[in-house]
Amino acid sequence: MEFRKNWINKNKLFNIRIHNISIIIIILVTSYPTFWNSISFVFIRYFNRIINGDKVPLILAGHFNINFADKISERLRTFLSEKLNLKMNNDPQESTTKYGTTIDAVFSRYLENIKSQTYVSYFSYHKPIVSMIKIPE
Repeated sequence: MEFRKNWINKNKLFNIRIHNISIIIIILVTSYPTFWNSISFVFIRYFNRIINGDKVPLILAGHFNINFADKISERLRTFLSEKLNLKMNNDPQESTTKYGTTIDAVFSRYLENIKSQTYVSYFSYHKPIVSMIKIPE
């Protein structure tokens, strides 16, 4: 299936451990205009064991190619919130591109001390989002 091959080549899945806390990190890059259909397919099919019914902290970050400042993103945000318990960490009204759109985002679950913010980049169309996690000692 072409979608699966492209998804695996462009996107990454990491399982890291920090101070005995396991965190799943998924990095996405997509060019699909109807991405919420694609993301629901990928999550349900490939990450069902990891994300459903499991209390493992999860970070989902990347280039979603959907403007989170626009109402059109509500379907995707609702899916991520209701099905995967993911909340958006960066402000959807704060642009992540030089043209005023918010097409990059960081979502997380079961991580209370995470903060994400954008930075100015002089070398890219996108403004990088940097996330910091405070891990209790």
